[in-house]
Amino acid sequence: MNALSRRTALALILGCLAWPARSQPPTVEQAQDKVVVTNAFYRATLLRARGGTLSEVAFVDGKPVLGGDFLYTDHGLYPEGNTVGSDKETNATMEVRQEGERVTVESRGTLRGEGALREPDRRVDYAFTYTLDSSPTIHVRWSATPSFALREPSGFFSYLVSVPHYSEWFAKTADGVIFQPAGPVSTRTFQSANEPLDFEDPWVGVLLPDGGIVAWSHLAGSPALTNVFMHESGQGSTGFFCAWLCGAGVVDLVPEQPWTAEFDLHLWPQAAQSTLAMPGFLG
Repeated sequence: MNALSRRTALALILGCLAWPARSQPPTVEQAQDKVVVTNAFYRATLLRARGGTLSEVAFVDGKPVLGGDFLYTDHGLYPEGNTVGSDKETNATMEVRQEGERVTVESRGTLRGEGALREPDRRVDYAFTYTLDSSPTIHVRWSATPSFALREPSGFFSYLVSVPHYSEWFAKTADGVIFQPAGPVSTRTFQSANEPLDFEDPWVGVLLPDGGIVAWSHLAGSPALTNVFMHESGQGSTGFFCAWLCGAGVVDLVPEQPWTAEFDLHLWPQAAQSTLAMPGFLG
């Protein structure tokens, strides 16, 4: 992607361009097994049999831009080698509320998997709340509430959403904005544990091959997320992770004390191509 397109993307992200932030109110389709919310920018599908969480987000032309999202652990909370996650919850509770232009979908369930079945007393209940409206932004909040105590946990516990196709990732860090093209090797790329995000205005995102943008902002957690990172496949896709138990600052698990995190997810079908008001750091 050329420099002008990069600058367009960043100007858009930083609010330097006029963007049609709101359009027609979202429509909601509800069935027993799923909820579909559509507005002028995207179509978001949530499946009950997949934890009640996102199974796909597509632009309105039908092109998928995000795969499913879920919360999971593959070591540290359950026996080694067992993946336990919200995506294995096949009968999540889903509640949909609509107030004017705002739609809220709240999904609840229990992390499921082989390790959880082996140790039924080690239960982690989760809740996801998606707030959608007529803008290109979805607010995502999730919580995980353990039934058990664990001192100084070490392992991996993370939110993950997949990006099936991208050309570059970017991050607004404490030291400035980084761009990096998709590479040929399966590896972690950006990691906030190594390059801390901007303390006041953190952003991570991807530029899509067709010029669209997917970005995450207002990232926060309690306890604090210990690593926000991208892991690319080496074949043009990547994953966006918000992890606990990975990096410095890990805290004890306390029974019935939830861990929570949230962000704003921005979905722009294509980068603007108009005259720019350049942000200062690109001068």
